[in-house]
Amino acid sequence: MSISINVYLMAVVFVSFIALLVLLNLQVYRPLLGYMDKREESITKDKRNIEQLHQEVAAHRQEAQNILNDARAQADKILQDALHNARANYESVVAQKEEELEKQAEQARIALKESKSNLKLELARDLPALEALLKLKISQI
Repeated sequence: MSISINVYLMAVVFVSFIALLVLLNLQVYRPLLGYMDKREESITKDKRNIEQLHQEVAAHRQEAQNILNDARAQADKILQDALHNARANYESVVAQKEEELEKQAEQARIALKESKSNLKLELARDLPALEALLKLKISQI
């Protein structure tokens, strides 16, 4: 048996190999590469969406923080206004009561002065009778 190169057989093997490469390229490699490209594109798109969502979440957190800060500032302002109004109301009530008490004290002083002068007049009027009564008591002793 002799080993010889068969050109016809080599041509058939070569054509079969090329046909196999073409079929594999059409049936396996291109769909596989297309699927891989789509998957990579999907992953890239998802990464962009995730990044966008992170930015939106950060923006919403900042907005929520700003709203909380504004609410705290408004609450502090309302509290300060309420305290200021309460102090002003307290001071006006105290001033009003002091004025009323001062008027009552003045009326009491006037009443006491009138009472004192009435008592002095009554005492001056009754003084001779009291002197007589006193002399009588002393003489009895």
